[in-house]
Amino acid sequence: MTLKNSIYLIILIILSGCETPIPEDVVSIKGLNIWVDEHEVTAFEFERFKHQFDIRIASDSTTGWWYSLDSLRWEKSSMATHLKPNSMVGSDSLSPAVQVSWDDACSYCNALNGRLPTVDEWEKMTQGEYIPGNIWEGFFPFKDEGKDGFSAVSSPVKSFSPNSNGLYDVHGNVWEWTSSKDAEGNFFVKSGSFLSDYNSGGFLPDYELALSHDSLRVDLGFRCVYNKEKH
Repeated sequence: MTLKNSIYLIILIILSGCETPIPEDVVSIKGLNIWVDEHEVTAFEFERFKHQFDIRIASDSTTGWWYSLDSLRWEKSSMATHLKPNSMVGSDSLSPAVQVSWDDACSYCNALNGRLPTVDEWEKMTQGEYIPGNIWEGFFPFKDEGKDGFSAVSSPVKSFSPNSNGLYDVHGNVWEWTSSKDAEGNFFVKSGSFLSDYNSGGFLPDYELALSHDSLRVDLGFRCVYNKEKH
């Protein structure tokens, strides 16, 4: 994001003030004074944001990573974006927005008068329960058996049942950025992804993984939270 576009975005956020309406498809979390997107931000929603504010995002100039089933290893491509997560196959309107950096995820949420959740909020949102979602069924990196209907690919949002808070895809599909840092200054991600198998347990609520703010991955997205007192 350029300085010019950053200033433009900040101005628009200030102008929107506290009167920004609560977005559709959010749920209230009991015990937390926040609203939460019921599913991950979609590729369509992120693309609309990009054009609305006319900004450059990280994937415009940074290499993104995707997992190749042919080589069984991570590959990188300058063509990988939220619209083409692995640089070749396009996303549909309900695909989660991936290949999105922490900075761009923050900008998106801020534009809606929201923010990224903390790790503590995430753990309370998921309430320690496990609702099976889109994960790697088998031993990664070998064959994903695809018994859940999806084999080695992300699924459209809301393809699986929500948890007791009404949140979808909090155990699998794509990792999601949080605003909490580890000791090295990297940001924790939660949820696990379609590349997380039972051996790693990445989709379990207490699993910890932190990534640098400029990370772009085929299995990394986000959702926003909104403070109730600001609406």
